[in-house]
Amino acid sequence: QMQMTGAGEDESMMLQVDVRELSFETWTISISEYQAGFAPYRIDNFTGDVLSYYQHKCESAEGMLQPYSSAVYTWDEPYMSHKLVIKLPGHGSLGAFP
Repeated sequence: QMQMTGAGEDESMMLQVDVRELSFETWTISISEYQAGFAPYRIDNFTGDVLSYYQHKCESAEGMLQPYSSAVYTWDEPYMSHKLVIKLPGHGSLGAFP
């Protein structure tokens, strides 16, 4: 899975990417829209506060999670550190989680 955000847009789109080797030097790459159940992670907010979240060192891809809601998630930069930073806006970071 990969997450894409257009320049200057607030919304992001999750894509399913499937790469397969058919034979020596022949590969197929299939890209399709996200289908429910395929996201590698789900973030749940069981608090009464809005939380923000982003991949460590990827602050520009910050997402907001409303109280008592959830969001599907995949790494914005798969080759960077896999740590998710959770913040309580106005109060700072709650931590970075592997």
